[in-house]
Amino acid sequence: MVLGLRSVIFPVYSKEYVLSFGGDMRIRITAILCGFLLVLGACAPRLIPRADTKAPEGFKVCSESPFQTAKRFIQGVMDMSILALRALVPDGVSILAIFGGGDKEKGKKISEELYHHPAKLKGKEVGSIFEVKSADPDGSGTYRILIERYSEITGKNENGTEVTTEELQQRQFLASFDPKGNCLTNVRAIDSEWLPKNQ
Repeated sequence: MVLGLRSVIFPVYSKEYVLSFGGDMRIRITAILCGFLLVLGACAPRLIPRADTKAPEGFKVCSESPFQTAKRFIQGVMDMSILALRALVPDGVSILAIFGGGDKEKGKKISEELYHHPAKLKGKEVGSIFEVKSADPDGSGTYRILIERYSEITGKNENGTEVTTEELQQRQFLASFDPKGNCLTNVRAIDSEWLPKNQ
Protein backbone atom coordinates (compact mmCIF):
# COMPACT_ATOMS: atom_id res chain seq x y z
CA MET A 1 0.00 0.00 0.00
CA VAL A 2 2.82 2.40 0.94
CA LEU A 3 4.68 1.59 -2.26
CA GLY A 4 1.50 2.17 -4.24
CA LEU A 5 0.98 5.60 -2.72
CA ARG A 6 4.60 6.44 -3.27
CA SER A 7 4.32 5.57 -6.96
CA VAL A 8 1.33 7.93 -7.25
CA ILE A 9 3.14 10.82 -5.59
CA PHE A 10 6.52 10.16 -7.21
CA PRO A 11 5.60 8.36 -10.48
CA VAL A 12 8.95 8.03 -12.26
CA TYR A 13 11.06 10.66 -10.61
CA SER A 14 14.50 9.46 -9.53
CA LYS A 15 16.58 11.46 -7.09
CA GLU A 16 18.81 12.72 -9.89
CA TYR A 17 15.78 13.66 -11.99
CA VAL A 18 14.31 15.77 -9.23
CA LEU A 19 17.61 17.47 -8.43
CA SER A 20 18.14 18.28 -12.10
CA PHE A 21 15.07 20.52 -12.05
CA GLY A 22 16.20 22.33 -8.94
CA GLY A 23 13.85 24.14 -6.57
CA ASP A 24 10.97 24.44 -9.05
CA MET A 25 10.43 20.68 -9.23
CA ARG A 26 10.75 20.32 -5.45
CA ILE A 27 8.03 22.94 -4.99
CA ARG A 28 5.73 21.07 -7.38
CA ILE A 29 6.24 17.77 -5.57
CA THR A 30 5.70 19.46 -2.20
CA ALA A 31 2.43 20.94 -3.49
CA ILE A 32 1.29 17.53 -4.77
CA LEU A 33 2.13 15.94 -1.41
CA CYS A 34 0.22 18.63 0.53
CA GLY A 35 -2.78 18.24 -1.75
CA PHE A 36 -2.75 14.49 -1.24
CA LEU A 37 -2.68 14.89 2.53
CA LEU A 38 -5.62 17.31 2.42
CA VAL A 39 -7.68 14.86 0.34
CA LEU A 40 -6.75 12.01 2.68
CA GLY A 41 -7.81 14.08 5.69
CA ALA A 42 -11.15 14.92 4.09
CA CYS A 43 -11.87 11.24 3.49
CA ALA A 44 -11.07 10.18 7.05
CA PRO A 45 -14.10 9.29 9.20
CA ARG A 46 -15.20 11.89 11.72
CA LEU A 47 -14.48 11.20 15.34
CA ILE A 48 -17.46 9.95 17.32
CA PRO A 49 -17.73 11.55 20.80
CA ARG A 50 -16.91 9.10 23.57
CA ALA A 51 -19.52 8.20 26.17
CA ASP A 52 -17.41 9.82 28.87
CA THR A 53 -17.18 13.15 27.04
CA LYS A 54 -17.91 15.95 29.47
CA ALA A 55 -21.47 17.23 29.29
CA PRO A 56 -22.14 20.89 28.56
CA GLU A 57 -22.05 23.10 31.61
CA GLY A 58 -25.33 23.88 33.32
CA PHE A 59 -26.62 20.47 34.31
CA LYS A 60 -25.40 17.35 36.05
CA VAL A 61 -25.27 13.97 34.33
CA CYS A 62 -25.97 11.16 36.81
CA SER A 63 -26.06 8.16 34.45
CA GLU A 64 -26.86 6.96 30.93
CA SER A 65 -30.54 6.20 31.64
CA PRO A 66 -33.20 6.27 34.39
CA PHE A 67 -32.85 2.49 34.72
CA GLN A 68 -29.11 2.82 35.40
CA THR A 69 -29.78 5.59 37.93
CA ALA A 70 -32.29 3.38 39.75
CA LYS A 71 -29.87 0.42 39.78
CA ARG A 72 -26.99 2.52 41.10
CA PHE A 73 -29.23 4.15 43.70
CA ILE A 74 -30.33 0.78 45.09
CA GLN A 75 -26.71 -0.35 45.12
CA GLY A 76 -25.84 2.80 47.06
CA VAL A 77 -28.61 1.98 49.56
CA MET A 78 -27.22 -1.54 50.06
CA ASP A 79 -23.70 -0.18 50.44
CA MET A 80 -24.97 2.58 52.76
CA SER A 81 -22.87 5.00 50.71
CA ILE A 82 -23.98 8.62 51.01
CA LEU A 83 -21.44 9.64 48.36
CA ALA A 84 -22.88 7.14 45.86
CA LEU A 85 -26.41 8.37 46.53
CA ARG A 86 -25.50 12.06 46.26
CA ALA A 87 -23.92 11.36 42.87
CA LEU A 88 -27.37 10.33 41.59
CA VAL A 89 -29.41 13.37 42.67
CA PRO A 90 -29.21 17.00 41.49
CA ASP A 91 -26.66 19.19 43.23
CA GLY A 92 -28.04 20.93 46.30
CA VAL A 93 -31.01 18.56 46.66
CA SER A 94 -31.45 16.53 49.86
CA ILE A 95 -31.66 12.75 49.41
CA LEU A 96 -34.38 12.52 52.07
CA ALA A 97 -36.38 15.32 50.44
CA ILE A 98 -36.53 13.27 47.23
CA PHE A 99 -38.39 10.53 49.12
CA GLY A 100 -40.69 12.95 50.91
CA GLY A 101 -41.78 15.23 48.09
CA GLY A 102 -39.55 17.96 49.51
CA ASP A 103 -40.25 17.05 53.17
CA LYS A 104 -37.11 15.61 54.82
CA GLU A 105 -38.94 14.09 57.80
CA LYS A 106 -41.45 12.33 55.58
CA GLY A 107 -38.61 11.24 53.32
CA LYS A 108 -36.74 9.74 56.27
CA LYS A 109 -39.75 7.60 57.18
CA ILE A 110 -40.24 6.37 53.60
CA SER A 111 -36.55 5.61 53.11
CA GLU A 112 -36.51 3.59 56.34
CA GLU A 113 -39.50 1.59 55.08
CA LEU A 114 -37.56 0.90 51.90
CA TYR A 115 -34.53 -0.51 53.66
CA HIS A 116 -35.52 -1.82 57.10
CA HIS A 117 -37.28 -5.16 57.43
CA PRO A 118 -40.07 -5.39 60.08
CA ALA A 119 -38.51 -8.60 61.45
CA LYS A 120 -35.68 -6.46 62.85
CA LEU A 121 -38.17 -4.91 65.26
CA LYS A 122 -38.75 -8.42 66.64
CA GLY A 123 -35.07 -8.84 67.44
CA LYS A 124 -34.26 -11.02 64.45
CA GLU A 125 -31.23 -10.68 62.22
CA VAL A 126 -32.07 -9.75 58.66
CA GLY A 127 -29.84 -9.57 55.60
CA SER A 128 -31.43 -8.16 52.45
CA ILE A 129 -30.42 -7.80 48.82
CA PHE A 130 -32.30 -5.44 46.52
CA GLU A 131 -32.57 -5.59 42.73
CA VAL A 132 -34.23 -3.26 40.25
CA LYS A 133 -36.22 -5.50 37.91
CA SER A 134 -37.70 -2.90 35.58
CA ALA A 135 -38.10 0.82 34.94
CA ASP A 136 -41.05 1.50 32.63
CA PRO A 137 -42.00 5.00 31.43
CA ASP A 138 -45.24 6.17 33.04
CA GLY A 139 -45.36 9.77 31.88
CA SER A 140 -43.12 12.73 31.16
CA GLY A 141 -39.92 11.96 33.04
CA THR A 142 -41.74 9.52 35.34
CA TYR A 143 -41.01 5.80 35.59
CA ARG A 144 -42.66 2.88 37.34
CA ILE A 145 -39.83 1.09 39.15
CA LEU A 146 -40.19 -2.53 40.28
CA ILE A 147 -37.78 -3.59 43.04
CA GLU A 148 -37.28 -7.07 44.44
CA ARG A 149 -36.03 -7.68 47.96
CA TYR A 150 -34.52 -11.02 48.90
CA SER A 151 -34.11 -11.45 52.67
CA GLU A 152 -32.61 -14.05 54.97
CA ILE A 153 -34.19 -13.83 58.42
CA THR A 154 -32.49 -15.53 61.36
CA GLY A 155 -34.18 -15.98 64.72
CA LYS A 156 -35.02 -18.56 67.36
CA ASN A 157 -38.13 -20.72 67.38
CA GLU A 158 -40.16 -21.69 70.46
CA ASN A 159 -37.58 -24.37 71.32
CA GLY A 160 -34.73 -21.89 71.29
CA THR A 161 -33.25 -23.35 68.11
CA GLU A 162 -31.82 -20.87 65.61
CA VAL A 163 -33.76 -20.92 62.36
CA THR A 164 -33.12 -19.08 59.09
CA THR A 165 -35.93 -18.43 56.63
CA GLU A 166 -35.86 -16.89 53.17
CA GLU A 167 -38.25 -14.30 51.82
CA LEU A 168 -38.69 -12.85 48.32
CA GLN A 169 -40.77 -9.69 48.06
CA GLN A 170 -41.37 -6.92 45.58
CA ARG A 171 -42.62 -3.37 45.63
CA GLN A 172 -43.41 -0.73 43.03
CA PHE A 173 -42.31 2.89 43.17
CA LEU A 174 -42.95 5.90 40.97
CA ALA A 175 -39.77 7.86 40.29
CA SER A 176 -39.05 11.09 38.43
CA PHE A 177 -35.78 11.87 36.68
CA ASP A 178 -34.18 14.96 35.22
CA PRO A 179 -34.52 14.39 31.44
CA LYS A 180 -31.11 15.93 30.70
CA GLY A 181 -28.92 14.11 33.19
CA ASN A 182 -31.14 11.25 34.41
CA CYS A 183 -30.73 12.43 38.00
CA LEU A 184 -33.32 11.18 40.49
CA THR A 185 -35.64 14.01 41.55
CA ASN A 186 -38.58 12.34 43.29
CA VAL A 187 -39.63 8.91 44.60
CA ARG A 188 -42.94 7.75 46.02
CA ALA A 189 -44.25 4.28 46.76
CA ILE A 190 -47.08 2.83 44.67
CA ASP A 191 -47.48 -0.25 46.87
CA SER A 192 -48.15 0.52 50.53
CA GLU A 193 -45.82 -2.28 51.67
CA TRP A 194 -43.51 -5.03 50.47
CA LEU A 195 -45.53 -7.87 48.95
CA PRO A 196 -44.67 -11.55 48.39
CA LYS A 197 -43.52 -11.97 44.81
CA ASN A 198 -46.30 -14.42 43.93
CA GLN A 199 -49.00 -11.79 44.58
